[in-house]
Amino acid sequence: MRFFTRVVISFVVLSGVFGGCDRSPPPQKGDLEPRLKAALQIVNLSDRDATLKAVASDAADLGVGEVVKRAVGSMTNLSERDSAASNSALRLAKAGQAGAATEVAGMMTNMSDRDSTLRKLGEGAR
Repeated sequence: MRFFTRVVISFVVLSGVFGGCDRSPPPQKGDLEPRLKAALQIVNLSDRDATLKAVASDAADLGVGEVVKRAVGSMTNLSERDSAASNSALRLAKAGQAGAATEVAGMMTNMSDRDSTLRKLGEGAR
């Protein structure tokens, strides 16, 4: 039993030292516009879409629908844009922004995925 306790304590200590020290602070509303501006300046389309998706996700969590719409609307890969729109719409709904969530879901081009997301929103997904 003592051996097991020592192993568990060692694991917890090492987890804190090696795994939990590099946490970035949560996103802030004031950071969204500069992040969006930076993302839009990226030349590589794949990198730009990935960065815009991250900005949209954080903006949705913070309930900032306008930034979500601009980020998602600026993405070039339709499949990635639909994925970001669905994810962001559901996050906006969770943040209490049902109107913005519906608008973002309406930006999706794949009708089946769009309907699925709209159905979740209509059912009160939170």
